[in-house]
Amino acid sequence: LLLYSNIELKEKELPHRTKLMQLVMESFDVEYAKILSGIEGRVSFASDLWTDPKLVSFMAVTIHYMALTRSGYLALRTQLV
Repeated sequence: LLLYSNIELKEKELPHRTKLMQLVMESFDVEYAKILSGIEGRVSFASDLWTDPKLVSFMAVTIHYMALTRSGYLALRTQLV
């Protein structure tokens, strides 16, 4: 797909699938560490898959956790990952 979208891109310039996976995992680790910094307790993950009327597929992952508010109370939080 990348080769078709850019005429000047050569096949040898494409990153290997393992390099792409490494970049995705590094990005996830950074973002997940940011999320965990304000969480009290455990994190629950939920996912949903669906297709639109044109059969385009989508996937969403959300997390649910308890966090301390500014007033010191616990509050349920939900965030799209």
